[in-house]
Amino acid sequence: MAEKKANNTIQQIITSRRRELEEILLVVNKSLRRPPDGSLRISKKKNGLIYYQRRSGADHVLERTDNPNLIASLAQKAYDQKVQRSIKQEIAMLRPLAKFYKAPTAEQIYYSLSPERQSLVTPYWTTDQAFIKQWESVENPGLLLDINQKPFRTEKGEFVRSKSEKIIADLLKKLNIPYRYEYPLVVGSRTLKPDFTALNVRTRQEFYIEHVGLLDDENYRSSCIQKLKTYNFGGHYIGKDILITIETQNQSLDVEWVEKILKDNLL
Repeated sequence: MAEKKANNTIQQIITSRRRELEEILLVVNKSLRRPPDGSLRISKKKNGLIYYQRRSGADHVLERTDNPNLIASLAQKAYDQKVQRSIKQEIAMLRPLAKFYKAPTAEQIYYSLSPERQSLVTPYWTTDQAFIKQWESVENPGLLLDINQKPFRTEKGEFVRSKSEKIIADLLKKLNIPYRYEYPLVVGSRTLKPDFTALNVRTRQEFYIEHVGLLDDENYRSSCIQKLKTYNFGGHYIGKDILITIETQNQSLDVEWVEKILKDNLL
């Protein structure tokens, strides 16, 4: 089946692009408020370049050493005019496109049906609910360890190793983000156990959450660095699909900061 594409993502891309263009257009318009007269013509000669200011159909030679600011201003004016024209054209194209994507896309039609009709049809795209159910149905050997090794019980009913991991797990549940605790990840010849493997349902991408809870401890830091290197060999990087949370003896886990990281990357 084709992978489900979220309609709101398309709208976000269009909206983001339009805002970017509108911001640049304001700057360009400001630059063009008092442009120099005429236009710039550049002629290549054997002994170098000759610059002309064209006004009223006539060319006036500009010496580079005497008129560097005027030459640059004329060049900027021509560039700004082209950018201004191009931005206006693109914005004009984006407006009707944004209106089109306010209507349900083919993927979203299933969600617009009543529950009775949904039960009678087979959608051509995997629904979020079906994808989550399939993703969560995988048996997790990370949960089969001795309960005494994991004294903290989460809202989901699982046992984790630390109070901070419980906080992260409970935040994931609160935000309705599917996750697996210590689910094995094979990287080359090694098997890692990320603290959490979380699913961005919208993009169908998995993220690996590592909580660095003993940053003050040199041996612990060394172990974390080695683990990150192993992630890298498997094509996993911080900023791509690895999320890091940190605390020290003097700095406890910042719950608001963790929640922001989860929302920014997993919703």
